[in-house]
Amino acid sequence: GGMDAGLMARIALAALEHGAHVTGIIPRKLKDSERILTNLSKTIMVEDLWDRKKRMFLMADAIISLPGGFGTLDEDIEVLYWGNLGLHNKPLVLVNIEGYWNPLIKYLQSLNDFDEQFLIVVDKVEDIISALTSYTAPPAPTKTPDHFPHFEDEITRNTNEPILIDIPSVENTYYAIAL
Repeated sequence: GGMDAGLMARIALAALEHGAHVTGIIPRKLKDSERILTNLSKTIMVEDLWDRKKRMFLMADAIISLPGGFGTLDEDIEVLYWGNLGLHNKPLVLVNIEGYWNPLIKYLQSLNDFDEQFLIVVDKVEDIISALTSYTAPPAPTKTPDHFPHFEDEITRNTNEPILIDIPSVENTYYAIAL
């Protein structure tokens, strides 16, 4: 994330302390904030939060998700949705500390369009690397897509009509969470 607060900051600082390269991706409206980590290996400024999410996704080989809130859930479901659309072959790793993600996993498994090949579940942080090492990715898209659908403005653009969700699916879950 690039900011000096929260779990992302703690992870970034720990990674830097152990010699890792850490890139912060920050929306321009926050660029004058005193809360930006100053010792990042690289800082990339983007226009808005959607640009930040997309850039982080494109730079990642895998998405690792620790227990979190609505933003974490939004990003997790978005990754699964894009995988269902065939836009990538990156795994989402849910770190299921003390069963935190159990209700979400159960819900996802109940959906007709859920594709388990994009999901890895581990119970502790120490298991992430071995799970990724043994992961067999689905075939990659032949080229990086020019477009990733996103809720932030695309789905709700030019409408005040309610969004009706009548079928439980990964796509409709993405719409519901983004609301």
